[in-house]
Amino acid sequence: MKNIVLSLLVIIAALSNISCDDSVNPIVSGSGSEQYVLYCIINANSTVQLATVAKTYKPSGTDPYLYKDDPAIKGADIKIIYNTVSYQFKDTSITRTDTGRYTTPKAFYVTRGIKFKAGDSVKIKATLSNGVVLTSAIKIPASVNFTKSENIISTINDETGATNWSANWTTDLNQSLMYYPRMYIAYQKFDGSILKYYAEKEVPLRYMTVDGVYKAIYPGVTKVSSTAFEYEAIDSAMAQVAGNDDYKSNYRIINAVLRLMIMDENLSNYYSTTNGYLDDVTIRIDEADYTNIKGGLGLFGAYNIVSTSTFIDEDYIKSFGYFK
Repeated sequence: MKNIVLSLLVIIAALSNISCDDSVNPIVSGSGSEQYVLYCIINANSTVQLATVAKTYKPSGTDPYLYKDDPAIKGADIKIIYNTVSYQFKDTSITRTDTGRYTTPKAFYVTRGIKFKAGDSVKIKATLSNGVVLTSAIKIPASVNFTKSENIISTINDETGATNWSANWTTDLNQSLMYYPRMYIAYQKFDGSILKYYAEKEVPLRYMTVDGVYKAIYPGVTKVSSTAFEYEAIDSAMAQVAGNDDYKSNYRIINAVLRLMIMDENLSNYYSTTNGYLDDVTIRIDEADYTNIKGGLGLFGAYNIVSTSTFIDEDYIKSFGYFK
């Protein structure tokens, strides 16, 4: 189930690339009866939401990949109840690009038009054609308040001896949540006076040597409500904005953007359950499937993405040949 949830998270975050992981083996250990699995991860920044329903199965042998019958369930009646209003999911599907295991179209459910607010309660109810009912309730994660080490990004602060730009955040909720921070340099490319495109260059946390190779290290999912980017890494990202383009003056640097994904308590608990202690040393041999679905298995969770912008010093921008 872990792979399906991660795939569904990517699906919802990037609606233009709908897919799910066919390698999952939804066998319930120790269960002799068929069970039903509901997954829905709400992207509070989108008005389009997806859900999947499947049934558990047991292959005849020890290799689950020999099981060729798609466990996805069609025809379920799925609703989201939000602010006393019921929103209906529609049954749909897309053609598979990988037919190595399943050949039928990928089945999923979609609903549109819901605008969620941070901190609000949401319920989901899925009624299957055989009468089985799957339900769950969550809260959309609250927004956060940011505090930054500097309001203008420039270069190493010689007075304080600081070697990085940092930010931390606080939320009113007394919960242990997971966060996924990313930082970008926002810029525009011009051809003379004509704007060609807007883009963003991601900034790594730092650079370090790994197995003899000098690599950029990027943030991961964390419980820590802060992050720090070394000035050396910011310098490197700034230098890479124009790439090999000799006409640096065609690039306008807008600002730096810190974008933070906030996972709700259920999605955070799921991640914590399936990823151990979030370090590179711990090995879990008792990994369990996290579920918050009544009447079956699966996950109903939510996340939202908030951002904060930071000015970039004009002299610093000009030192790379760009303009502000």
